[in-house]
This record gives sequence, C-alpha cells and structure tokens, in this order.
Amino acid sequence: MMPGKISKKLEQIDALYRNYNLLYQRLASHLGLSYNKMLILYTLNQKQICTQKFISDSLFLPKQTVNSVVQSLLKDDLVYLEVSKENKKIKNIYLTEKGKELAKETVDLLLESEISAAENLSDQEIDLLVKLTEKHLYFIEKEINKNFKMNT
Repeated sequence: MMPGKISKKLEQIDALYRNYNLLYQRLASHLGLSYNKMLILYTLNQKQICTQKFISDSLFLPKQTVNSVVQSLLKDDLVYLEVSKENKKIKNIYLTEKGKELAKETVDLLLESEISAAENLSDQEIDLLVKLTEKHLYFIEKEINKNFKMNT
C-alpha cells in the first residue's frame, strides 16, 4: 500500500478510536457521571477486589485522579474501603449497596449494550477483529521499540 493510502487508513482508525471515546464520554454525561467516574465504576463492578493502584494501572489514569474519584465515591456512599488481609498498607475498594444499585442502573446496562452490539457480529467477525487488533498492536509496539530504542 502506498504511504499516502496508509496515512489515510491510519486516520480512519484513529477517528474510530476517538469515536469510541466520544460515545463513552457522551454516555457518562447522559448518566450524570464524569467519564473517569463511569470507567472506575465499571471496573469496580467487574472485579471482585480492586485497589487504587489496580484501577490506575488498568485504566491508565493518574493515581491522583483515581484517588479523587474514589474520595468522591466514598463521600456519596457508593464505595467503602477495607484494609487488605494480605498487606495492611493496601486498601481494597468495594461497592456499597447504593453503589451496586447505581452500577446496575448504569454500567450493567452499558455492558449489556456492549454484549448486544457484539452479538450483531458473527463469531468469525469477532475473532477477526480481535486477531487484527492484536496484530496491529504487536507491530506498533515493535516499531516503537525499534524507532525509540525502547526495551520491552
């Protein structure tokens, strides 16, 4: 493929990723949540045990941002903290009953929407989407490591 064509295709891919983000930002706003609060609520609802570090690492959010959102969730009685049995320095974050109810009304419906949307694709299309995304990520990482002399 010619470099100009590749650039156009990359612009299309970037636009698709931006549109995904914009859709989720619009949804968060519609739900009366900040984007980060919705993402963190989604994560807390999916995992049995979460720490601020786990959330920060998995969502690529600064620790300060995660801490601010968690403090807001605590203030609104949507989560509670409990000292980890394995490491007394770590506090696990759990949804309260009120938090679980909010999750049910928001991020559970989001997950249902994501599943329903995926069900419109065939198994082969989903497999291909995953395979091509993984392949694209592999080659981007390889080129970045090479061009910026980064170690993996």
